Amino acid sequence: MVDSDWQQQLDHLRQQIDELDEHLLAILRERMQIALEIAHIKQGLGLSVRQHVRAEEVRRRYAERGQGMLSEEFLHNLYALIHEETCHREEEQSS
Repeated sequence: MVDSDWQQQLDHLRQQIDELDEHLLAILRERMQIALEIAHIKQGLGLSVRQHVRAEEVRRRYAERGQGMLSEEFLHNLYALIHEETCHREEEQSS
């Protein structure tokens, strides 16, 4: 292959990654919106923002479903970041 063919292939693959990144961000925004709706319900019921049993269930699900291409450590860290940001935003909304 000539250099321009490799460049076109790289550009195409990078474009696919960019599109997937946009999908990931859209899904994270949607997830956060739903979490804020849950926070509103929790607040009305007098429940804590942090539900440890639920958090552990979701963390386990991440680890189980992500096996293969993604390491358990990565999945744990990813969930921890998402969960912490969600709790932070829920707490902001509740105050």
